[in-house]
Amino acid sequence: MTYLIPALVAMSTTVCVLLVRHGRRRAKARRWLPLHDAMCRDAATLPSTYLAQIRTRPEPEAGGQVMATDLLNGACGALSLPGMSFPTGAVVCFSWTADGPQIRAWMTGRLWRACVRRAELERRRSARAAAREERVRGRRAEREIRVAAGKAVGAAEQILREHSPR
Repeated sequence: MTYLIPALVAMSTTVCVLLVRHGRRRAKARRWLPLHDAMCRDAATLPSTYLAQIRTRPEPEAGGQVMATDLLNGACGALSLPGMSFPTGAVVCFSWTADGPQIRAWMTGRLWRACVRRAELERRRSARAAAREERVRGRRAEREIRVAAGKAVGAAEQILREHSPR
């Protein structure tokens, strides 16, 4: 019995710490979601702009090139990026210019995955809200049709009563 209370305290402390960490991660993803959306939009719409995920560390023997995967079309290949050395898993948005690639923005792989999950969650929420609104609109239209049909039937019965021989 004496061991039970410290074990419960330790377990509740662990749960609280995990909940706080989870909340902070979600808040961070929410803050960075506009950058994620801008990177995706730029890569999809701007000419010579790409979105790549770094797969390897820079290879000095290969002139500092890294292996990267294009996130839009899935192509994989060597990429020489100027400036800093990006961590493995990082996602880089860059434009190809006459001087070579120019970095527009980048995120760590963990933050990118959190933003992807957050964007998917928001997409599902908005889809559910739109479906709910469509159901409400359909029910309202159906109710209006029933009321109009009831009025039409009532008017037809009234006409039949007035013009039928007694």
